[in-house]
Amino acid sequence: QMTSQTEFIEHALHDIEHRLSSNGKAEVIEKQQDLLNSIQVIYEKSKTIFVPTPISNDFPR
Repeated sequence: QMTSQTEFIEHALHDIEHRLSSNGKAEVIEKQQDLLNSIQVIYEKSKTIFVPTPISNDFPR
């Protein structure tokens, strides 16, 4: 499952990079809310993927 989520993030980032590089400044500014929404989705997904697993306190000190 982590692989598919990572692939989703990579694909979404590639899509954003493509939109930024293939559009002029005016188009990027015009579509800024759409780009920000896409970035927010990526951010939210990454928070759920890369959460470290807690370590048990059962280890002796």
